[in-house]
Amino acid sequence: MSAWRTLGRWLPLAAFGMLSTLAAAETSSLQAVGTYAVEETDVTYAQADGLQLRARIYRPKTQGPLPAIVDVHGGAWSSGDRNAGRVYDHALASAGLFVFAIDFRQAPAFQHPAANRDIAKAVRYLRSHAEDLQIEADTIGLVGSSSGGHLAMLAALLPN
Repeated sequence: MSAWRTLGRWLPLAAFGMLSTLAAAETSSLQAVGTYAVEETDVTYAQADGLQLRARIYRPKTQGPLPAIVDVHGGAWSSGDRNAGRVYDHALASAGLFVFAIDFRQAPAFQHPAANRDIAKAVRYLRSHAEDLQIEADTIGLVGSSSGGHLAMLAALLPN
């Protein structure tokens, strides 16, 4: 975990790429990836345009505070949901990260920058609930696959 804390000092909000080979891993082999069992739960992290924005929490069964990562799913900016990265989200959590996989507003019903505003809301939610969630408020990263990687990079580059 100290490596993540060091990374957090350098990049408090960073976009990370994921290897497609990890996403193709078999669910049954996840226990070999990390050392922690993982609890999963869903929460509402924000409301926008009359919608409840939901997130799936993947929490390793260990004491916090933990570094956190927001997973922004792919889907060509117009499809998919918080469950799209369940294999690698579980693997990241089993390695000791608190993972927050989010739903966000998508095209064609919603246009840019709605999705990025939702990502920012997810980061603010984690920071404001850091003590209750037992996470490090200053060590929150972003990960995304495909269009989610694009959105994560854009969110990481925007001020505030």
